[in-house]
Amino acid sequence: METFGSKEAVYFIKPVGRVYYRGKQSAGETALAQGGKSHGKTMEAARKASGVKAQPTFKEPRWLGAAPSGARLDVYTQKSNERVRKVPFPANRGYLLVGNGQGKATAVDIVLADASDVGELHAAVAFHREHRKFYLIDLGAGATRVRGQQVEPLKPLVIAEGSRIEFGSSSQYVRLRLGGAPERQSPAESTAAAPVPGQVRARHILIKHRDVRNPVSKRTGQPVSISRDEARAVIESLRQHILSGEASFEEVARIESDCNSYKRGGDLGWFDYTTMQEPFARVAFLELKQTGDISDVVETSSGFHLIQLLGRRCPEQQASPASGITGGDTDATQSNATRAPDDVFYVRHILLKHTGSRNPSDLKGHPIVRSKAEARALLSKFQKTIQSGLVSFEQLALQHSDCKSSRYGGRIRPFGPGEMHAEFERAVRNLEPGQLSGIVETPSGLHLIELLARGDDVWRLAKAGSQETPAFNGSV
Repeated sequence: METFGSKEAVYFIKPVGRVYYRGKQSAGETALAQGGKSHGKTMEAARKASGVKAQPTFKEPRWLGAAPSGARLDVYTQKSNERVRKVPFPANRGYLLVGNGQGKATAVDIVLADASDVGELHAAVAFHREHRKFYLIDLGAGATRVRGQQVEPLKPLVIAEGSRIEFGSSSQYVRLRLGGAPERQSPAESTAAAPVPGQVRARHILIKHRDVRNPVSKRTGQPVSISRDEARAVIESLRQHILSGEASFEEVARIESDCNSYKRGGDLGWFDYTTMQEPFARVAFLELKQTGDISDVVETSSGFHLIQLLGRRCPEQQASPASGITGGDTDATQSNATRAPDDVFYVRHILLKHTGSRNPSDLKGHPIVRSKAEARALLSKFQKTIQSGLVSFEQLALQHSDCKSSRYGGRIRPFGPGEMHAEFERAVRNLEPGQLSGIVETPSGLHLIELLARGDDVWRLAKAGSQETPAFNGSV
């Protein structure tokens, strides 16, 4: 049996993880063990009835284990919800203590000295080595809340990543952070000059193993049990499949990646050097040279990664406001004013969705019922009609395209490397102005594309068309 601060509140944990009290209990302690309220008593009344007080010492439980690498508590302000500091779990112990900093017997890791109802030793967050979970323990203060719900004093409570934990009336709160995708920083923490200027856009595949800082797959929601060596073997095998052409990077990311970005085919959007873990950023910024390049295996505290470069932009472009994005990353567009001329494209397209598209609904929100084969046959018919001169591309786009650009005859805002699906961009690069593409398949559906201009002619033609042409991107 283990104790937390008080001999009167002794508990043990059965293998299933539930917490039970045993031994002699007062009426107040019984109320605490049964849910914090007894015949209308509030949690605070139950705490006072039991005589439980915040204790000046913390006894480490036998089940305590070292916290996963990278785990931490982030401290935020109640008023602005801005993160003000990060407190990592020490390597030599699996818990962090919260209190008002006034105690002499035990030093706390997070000091909240702005509220009278925060105790000297208020609460602990501890890692269970067998359950592989974090527990929050109110050390008798009786004024701790998780997601707005009062926590029973002296009874460990499992907390999930991102849980908001509040202590009394303090103006600050904390959240448990475990990691997963390469770690992003808050804007307040990213004010220092980046080691490498500008931004890149990349997609990645993450394979976790049981020793990473958050051994849970964001794709399956299940704990990861494979070893580090097994994870490396998996990702090396995936890399060979991609390089051999058996599957695209995007397809593999959707099926295999343990990062939440699997939903977007691994696309992380635009980011600067300081917003990612150092090993990841170093490869993305310094080792990958050309759009489409794929990295060797990269290891971080999140697991093993493969990275594919989708684009680069300089600091001047980085400041350009996003425009015309219809979903996805809101910063996934850029001004083309300073691009190399040949890297700017102006096109129009017809999009036909099918039941297998990632968003199978038309512009009115009605479900798409045509199959991929039916969409392909219809688009092939459109292609022949346009080539015969019977109907213009613009007319067919206005009448049939499932993209929001249909109202502009299929025209989309000029774009550059990395701003479209790789398949879409690849098809455009192979076209000459005025030329029609074959049928192009992306996760959005099937496309027929006409290149209107590239390079120096783009801006002249774009200005001659609609000034409000919406942008097509991977979220359509």
